[in-house]
Amino acid sequence: MSVLARRLTTYMTSNGYIYTSAQKGGIPGFSGCIEHTSAISQLIREAKINKQDQTAVWLDLANVYGTVPHQLIDFAVKHHHVPKHIQNIVRNYYSDINMRFTTRNFTTSWIQL
Repeated sequence: MSVLARRLTTYMTSNGYIYTSAQKGGIPGFSGCIEHTSAISQLIREAKINKQDQTAVWLDLANVYGTVPHQLIDFAVKHHHVPKHIQNIVRNYYSDINMRFTTRNFTTSWIQL
């Protein structure tokens, strides 16, 4: 998926489909939400170096894709002439997402997001 994401990013930006001056995150090389991840990563690194307690960051995984409705993603790739087979890969990626957590003593059942 990372290869596909890079290629879609190149395709969309080189064709002027994404206005990076107004974009707010999610595209490598342009400022946005990635800054939050960098800040959290830095705090975790500093805690490790200083042998301090670490803070666990829990993300709203149930809504990780909820901010952009899947139908909008589907519309966007169609509208911007992304080839049909790539549209299908993207659509399949966002459907039927499952996860589970494992600790030293316990593993949860699969959770559908």
